[in-house]
Amino acid sequence: MAWLVAALATSAQAQLLVARDIAASAGLSYFGQPDGQTEGESVVFDYDQDGDLDILLSAHGMKEWPLFQNRGDGSFVQVLAGTFPRQDRHGCVAADFGSTGSSKLPDGLIDLYCVVGACQGTCKTNYPNELYLQTPDHRFVKVPDAWGAADPHGRGREAAVLDFDRDGLPDIVVANEVPSIFPTPNRLYRNLGGRFQEVVDPAVTRELGSVCVEPGDIDGDGWTDLLFCSKSGVVTLKNVRGRFQDTSASTPYRKTSAIQLELADVDGDGRLDLLQVAQTLFTIRLNANGAFPKASFTWPLQQGRDVAVGDVDLDGVLDIYLVQGQNERYGDVMLLGNGGGKSFRTTPIPQARVGEGDVATAVSNWNGTGRTAFLVTNGRWGEPGPVQLVTFSNR
Repeated sequence: MAWLVAALATSAQAQLLVARDIAASAGLSYFGQPDGQTEGESVVFDYDQDGDLDILLSAHGMKEWPLFQNRGDGSFVQVLAGTFPRQDRHGCVAADFGSTGSSKLPDGLIDLYCVVGACQGTCKTNYPNELYLQTPDHRFVKVPDAWGAADPHGRGREAAVLDFDRDGLPDIVVANEVPSIFPTPNRLYRNLGGRFQEVVDPAVTRELGSVCVEPGDIDGDGWTDLLFCSKSGVVTLKNVRGRFQDTSASTPYRKTSAIQLELADVDGDGRLDLLQVAQTLFTIRLNANGAFPKASFTWPLQQGRDVAVGDVDLDGVLDIYLVQGQNERYGDVMLLGNGGGKSFRTTPIPQARVGEGDVATAVSNWNGTGRTAFLVTNGRWGEPGPVQLVTFSNR
């Protein structure tokens, strides 16, 4: 019970910490409305290269996905209206994938790749994933066939960026859900500079019924490994010089449930630890020589949805934001790290009272404070809820 006592203890530092939801005052809304529908990862990225983080906000099933430009003072204005039209989009990722110029090679401008999954897997028509390349005047152009990464019948649920072959170009991995009337295996796309080539890797391109994917160098060998949330548990794939091996059989968590996964160094030892969200439990497994042998910390949940990490209190230790669903009944949780990754304490945060908790996305160095803020969406499964921008300061 010592860990529970430590987790519930409130230190003097936590008492000084104040969390505020500034989304409304910062100009973030759903086309002027407080609540909206969401499904999947919004994108926080410096799209215009001015040093401030901008936001492409998830607006699933509504109108377009709005792009909000940071004015530089912590407020936002919507720009490029109509660029990301209404679509059954389930999240986007940002990277410099290539260019609209003649070379097609990365040009220093951040592009977007978005996964799409329509009709709950019953569509007979194409519903391809999307690639948006940024032009030198900071607009976006949708590329036909997503340069070969369209996956027109995949039930896309999440994408991630990685350089799995260490050639310096950002590659893409896609987690696809089941069931579907078409085969919907996970996908791995190698960036060839101006186009993507699907890599048919037996360990990756399987129909696992995946709802999440998380890349990271688990064993510290310099090659990016993969974790999938599958319908049967957590699948672990070790990257062996650009080819993947399924090492799940050797992991104690292979049959555990996971809605979302995060790899982050919560104990400060320079190695990535495993954070796992299930519907009723949040678990941290500390990295021990490239493996996650046991649970080091757990926290009970009622409707677990997502996890994001960042330092909110400027103590150099990662803190953890946990999203829950059924907002009228269950609140989100903010865990402040005590160091070591085995002990956490809670601090109050603003709660959404309507909608369904969806995704939290870390906003690093919010407004130049050095603190992490969290962008939180609450409109999952067609239940409209507010967008939150939760920031932290001391009294």
